[in-house]
Formats: sequence, structure tokens, C-alpha cells
Amino acid sequence: MSDYLKKENILYLRDENGKLLPQDVILELLPKKPMMSAVPMTKGELQRLYAESKNKDSTQEQDSEIIEVHVLEPKMTKEEVKVMKPQYISAMVTGVLSISTGVSQEEIEKESKKKILEQNDFLQ
Repeated sequence: MSDYLKKENILYLRDENGKLLPQDVILELLPKKPMMSAVPMTKGELQRLYAESKNKDSTQEQDSEIIEVHVLEPKMTKEEVKVMKPQYISAMVTGVLSISTGVSQEEIEKESKKKILEQNDFLQ
């Protein structure tokens, strides 16, 4: 027999002011699997991200916004994100998306690579 769902399993954890609490995220896609602290994206933020993702030019801006707003440690500025190594940008964004959606980092990365190949015929 299955257990009943419990609110603590389906709700994001929030502080007494209603702000989302950060979570420790192991960055599975990086060597040595370092950790970061991040706040998950809400359903509304994810829907906005999806709607904007149809514009190819918005990808870098979206990545920057996700890292600036949702990654708390290490805290990065917009200028720092601009000069980050691409593999770290990808891993951090994937980590935030993973804690926000419940989808594994590996699956998100696989789908991201598939989308990149579909959009850029010269890579195939």
C-alpha cells in the first residue's frame, strides 16, 4: 500500500516571510562534482523561461538571469557571468533547473544538447 502525499514533500520550503529557501545542489556535470547553493525557480518563472526560449537570442540572457537570481553561493554578478567558462554556466543553470523541476541534471543536459543540434544544422 502506498503512503499518502505529504505537504512537506510537494511544497517548496519557505522561510517565515514566504521566501524560498536555498538548497545545496551537487553539480553532477562538472569534474569533482562541486556544490552550490541555489533557490529553485517557481512554476511561473519556468513558464516565462519556456516562452522566452523560443527566441534563440535570449539564451545567454536567460542563463545570466538564472545564475544571478537563483544561485546564492557562489554569488555571481552579471559582469562575472559574461566571462565565466561555458561548462560552468551550463552546469549551474542545469543545477537550478533540476531542483526546480525534479528532472535529473543528466536528462536536462541531454535535452539541451539535442535542442542545440536541432537549431544549428552546421553542428550535425
